[in-house]
Amino acid sequence: MDNFKLWIISFCGTGIISSLFKILVSNSNVKKSVDIFLSMFVFLYTVIPIGNLMYDIKFDIEISEKASYEDLYKNGYEAIVTESIEKICSSNDIEIEDIYIDSYLDENQYLVINKVELELSHNENNNEIKRAIKEELGIEVVII
Repeated sequence: MDNFKLWIISFCGTGIISSLFKILVSNSNVKKSVDIFLSMFVFLYTVIPIGNLMYDIKFDIEISEKASYEDLYKNGYEAIVTESIEKICSSNDIEIEDIYIDSYLDENQYLVINKVELELSHNENNNEIKRAIKEELGIEVVII
């Protein structure tokens, strides 16, 4: 409510200042130009703060309804790990049915992976894929 009061006071101040300018240039050749400029100024001064106020309210609601930034970071890191594992498996002609990653973010916002489980369509070459993922990503995987 304080922001609204401040906006009303500044809007009135803008109206007073623009009226003073109109009085000063009332007998001038540039009267029409000044009138147009001041009218646009008052109009934009009226519309833009209302738009910003509505945007801020909408933005606050959207942020509060969505996941926390920590969850977004964690999901982003997990997506990178998942994509890397999928590339390693596809380069070894192995199809993945499902990937489960148990992880958390440490105090420095780095992803710490506790456990990675892979469900493969074929159970051939399990040791090869485990070795390839360990070499390239440094992650121990469990194949189920």
